[in-house]
Amino acid sequence: MLRVWLTTAFVSTAGKPAQAHVRIMAGTWSYNQGVVLGGLVELAKLNPDPSLIAMAHNMATAAITSLVDANGILHDSCEPARCGADAPQFKGIFVRNLVALCVAYPRPAYKSFVEANADAIWDKSRGPDGRLGLVWSGPFSGDNASSHSSALDALIGAAALLGSE
Repeated sequence: MLRVWLTTAFVSTAGKPAQAHVRIMAGTWSYNQGVVLGGLVELAKLNPDPSLIAMAHNMATAAITSLVDANGILHDSCEPARCGADAPQFKGIFVRNLVALCVAYPRPAYKSFVEANADAIWDKSRGPDGRLGLVWSGPFSGDNASSHSSALDALIGAAALLGSE
């Protein structure tokens, strides 16, 4: 039952992230895919069923090709001005769990994605005082604790993947 739910709730038949909230909320949020990626990585450590990691790879590939702009930078649908207090944290949750997948089951596309997002944050979404903004593709338009910690998840993840070479 869990497998059916995972394969239908998080990746559509078109290979794009599905709306996991069963239409309670509009849009697809990056943290939905991130939380499940992390769960699948942990579950695969306990149960070496290759289909679990295949699901994680399908979900990750769908997210890094569909929840992005033309430059491959991750966005949530509320950006830049309609995000609630929790939404600035969503992208960090996704990237943190994508890094966990990449460390356990490496794919060059994941590493490139994390590096591109970290570079964009540093180059385009960093304020004059070093604080990190919500829209990783820039321009910097303010920050809060959630946007800063979310961006730090991407920067720390990129550093971790560099260290895993």
